[in-house]
Amino acid sequence: MTVARLYRLLLLAMLAALAGLAGPARAAVVQLDRADVTATVAGTQQPATSTRLPYHWDKLHGTASGQARFRLTVPVQDTSVPLGLYIPRLGNTYAIRVNGDLFASFGTLPANRYDDAATEPRYFAVPPRMLAPLTVIEIDIGATGGRQGGLSAVTAGPAHEVEPIYQANHFWQITGARVVVIVSTVLGLLALLLWARQRDPAYLAYGLGELLWGVQTLRVLIEHAPLPWPWWGVIPLAAFNAAPPLLCRFALIIMGADKGRVARMANALILLAVPAALLTMLGSMLWIPPLFQGLITLTSALMAWVVISAAVRSNVHEKRILGVAVALIVACAVRDVLVLRLPANNYDVVPWIRFAWVGFGVSLAWIIAERLRKESAAARAANDNLSEQLRARDA
Repeated sequence: MTVARLYRLLLLAMLAALAGLAGPARAAVVQLDRADVTATVAGTQQPATSTRLPYHWDKLHGTASGQARFRLTVPVQDTSVPLGLYIPRLGNTYAIRVNGDLFASFGTLPANRYDDAATEPRYFAVPPRMLAPLTVIEIDIGATGGRQGGLSAVTAGPAHEVEPIYQANHFWQITGARVVVIVSTVLGLLALLLWARQRDPAYLAYGLGELLWGVQTLRVLIEHAPLPWPWWGVIPLAAFNAAPPLLCRFALIIMGADKGRVARMANALILLAVPAALLTMLGSMLWIPPLFQGLITLTSALMAWVVISAAVRSNVHEKRILGVAVALIVACAVRDVLVLRLPANNYDVVPWIRFAWVGFGVSLAWIIAERLRKESAAARAANDNLSEQLRARDA
């Protein structure tokens, strides 16, 4: 046997060993997407059934509140290590029992009007003393109608393998949201300060749009609401309704197209943002948000057409930057509407527009800075010209 052949055999053996080691580790992590559920909706007991997760409370029961108990069975290969549970959506309130023993809870059952655990993904490490080869997990949730409660599919396995999955999702969902809130708030306040000094409507539209986007993003970071539901739901929904048309208005002003039909559509959406949120939350009209989002998407697409068409014809660098930024954020918005509305399992989908908005906001801030630079340069040139004329007159 040659040395080269020996090396090849050793390499194949090592690859086979690594594959053997990796196989059981991957197999130990399972996704539990079926559960036995017993629900009580508006005080009425529902028949027990086996259902496929995720369990979207609002899609199944509309504006009615209630609670549900889910029973899942987890095969545990090694009961000597902690069992990790990653749950992208859990709530609005919950209580978890492992083999009959209470393990974790949040809020009250039935749900109260302040606590909301469904705003962020959840991770639990079940200690070995509570485990069995066939571990039974019972999850009780309290859901408030219209508050996006429910239960997603549960990822279970050794804690050291499940926790990285949770950490990655938590980074994009929560850490990313914190970055968006900070950036939008800073840019919004700076734009409003410029508007207070110059009274330019473009700065007002941009500043309000950024601040309202920060407000609607802040919702996912607050578990204990400062106001009772549904009033707490009105504020972020109204902010979400108004922020995109405000940015549309800003882009149209920059392009000099703020007098056309698209601008009037954006103005109408801005005026209807708060009434639509009030009717949705206080009037329990859950059909309004999809309709309003559709109108926002249509208006944004038309705005993008106007802006991109003008940017292609323009030689102004800022307008071309704005055209690229608008194209990217509208593409992300359309993707999010399709992905978040159409698939059944969308609890752990990360919206792209949340991060595209940061790039869009920074691009618009750069455009404002460039606009101020040109205005300052024009003012200096005018002053220099006036000084030259005065010197010539004196001479």
